[in-house]
Amino acid sequence: MFRYLKKPIKIKNNKVVVKLNLIILTLEWHFELDSE
Repeated sequence: MFRYLKKPIKIKNNKVVVKLNLIILTLEWHFELDSE
């Protein structure tokens, strides 16, 4: 994960990636709760 920190361009996109990951995680949580 630290590889991305070496590239400035990646850092700018990092916030977007984190938001996408959070959205995907929340969606997975909802699906898991619904399946149970």
